[in-house]
Amino acid sequence: SEGPIRGEAFATLENLKSVNIGDNIYDWAGDEASTVPPEFVALPSLTFLQMTNMRFLDPTTEPKDQYNMTLSFIEGMNSLDTAWLDNTRLEGTLPALPASLNSFSLLGCGIWGGLLSLTTGAARLNKAWLNGNQLTGTVPSNLGARMDCSTELPCLLYLEGNQLTGPMPPGLCSNHIDNFESLGGDLAQCDGSCCTCLEFDCGNFSPNEGFPVFPPPPPAGFAFCFSGSSLVEVQGKGAIKMEDLVLGDAVQVSTDKYEPIYSFGHKSVKSSAIFLQIATEGSRPPLEISPDHMVGIEGGNYIPASLVKKGDRLLTASENQLAVVTSIKPVVRNGVFAPFTVSGTLVVNGIVASNYIAYQGSEYLKIGKIETPLSYQWVAHTFNSVHRLAVSLEIGGETYTAEGVSQWVDVPHQMMTWVLEQHTLLSAILIGLALAVVSVARLVEMIIMAHPTTTIVGILIGLGMALHRLNRMKPI
Repeated sequence: SEGPIRGEAFATLENLKSVNIGDNIYDWAGDEASTVPPEFVALPSLTFLQMTNMRFLDPTTEPKDQYNMTLSFIEGMNSLDTAWLDNTRLEGTLPALPASLNSFSLLGCGIWGGLLSLTTGAARLNKAWLNGNQLTGTVPSNLGARMDCSTELPCLLYLEGNQLTGPMPPGLCSNHIDNFESLGGDLAQCDGSCCTCLEFDCGNFSPNEGFPVFPPPPPAGFAFCFSGSSLVEVQGKGAIKMEDLVLGDAVQVSTDKYEPIYSFGHKSVKSSAIFLQIATEGSRPPLEISPDHMVGIEGGNYIPASLVKKGDRLLTASENQLAVVTSIKPVVRNGVFAPFTVSGTLVVNGIVASNYIAYQGSEYLKIGKIETPLSYQWVAHTFNSVHRLAVSLEIGGETYTAEGVSQWVDVPHQMMTWVLEQHTLLSAILIGLALAVVSVARLVEMIIMAHPTTTIVGILIGLGMALHRLNRMKPI
């Protein structure tokens, strides 16, 4: 085929049940949402999808570079029963699969990450070929219970050719006796376990050719940042690469406004990460930002970069001027950097971005299934007031983890991640208590910023009076 997958070709095919577009080469259409267009994803009657041996190429490069899709599009295909994507080069992790999905094949696609989404999503697969990828971790203990197996309709599950560790879990093996037709894995899963076949004996790959080999995925971990080559305007210095910034540099945060960098949330020359490369109209270089990091959009809101779409309008350093997004694609870069400023914003490659990330892939904080009116920009800036206050009072210092994440960020991040995974009521209570505490720090910070001299004098007088009282209380 030539050109992209054209959404208009599927716009009126409400009764289409089967699609086979495999063995083709298509153009990347500027972002993921357009490359597999929404008209295709939303086909209401589609039950069978075959996208095997496909390639996507980037028409903006010469020669055309290969563009590797993620599987995020499949989450919205709610009538799909069968999806086969064998040997189509993909990247990223397994998404939440639609509840309707029964047969799923990703043989030799290159995906990475774990198998947890198979047990937490709505899908109950009967057949799954996940072999020949870069899957890691252990096989979940409840995977057998989450698959839709019976003696009348036994399951197939192939996991060989990955980087999984540990044996098949007992729950899967007990389900296997009567309800699995085939269960394949590597030696780590099958030694003394219940597999019906081992590695190449499963017949999915030739021992002469071996399992597929893919470039290693970016290292797992917490990354909220910009790439090291991103440009920031520094007062008195001009445009400086992100990797060359130092504490105290006065960086542009909005039109004609500069603030000093008081901390780095993330700073590592050696670390690598996946960034979204967001290109806009005009001559400014593309913004390279991690998917959860927030960016300013028309109207003044801040959303995670993963929600930005082609055609969206982003805030720029020029007052009353917006930048229209022309393309979005993932790239891997070495070097990760996240400067912090007092306002919580920063102008990067001419685009106004946040200092912070959003959790849950959302602009607003969600507690359970309830979306609160609290934006993640507000929540993060309020929580970070403790850090800003400590810096202004010269309490503590800058220390980082081995991955270059500030200790001021790493511990709260772990706590927030844990809290959001708890029961809705417990999450609500813990978040409410935390906001009450940090709001006090935010109020103190605002008073200090509004009246710095008066506040400092007041603190010194208060300390002096306290010391005087303590001296008078000493026994004679």
